[in-house]
Amino acid sequence: MIEECNAFYFGLSIIMLLGAMLAVGKAEYEKKLLNNQGS
Repeated sequence: MIEECNAFYFGLSIIMLLGAMLAVGKAEYEKKLLNNQGS
């Protein structure tokens, strides 16, 4: 039972980490687009 909980939270933390990386990457990408349009 404890093993299953650990695996669940481990998978959840990986998904959260990937989501955060995607969000940051998307923000950086949009910032670059705005800078390119401005110049």
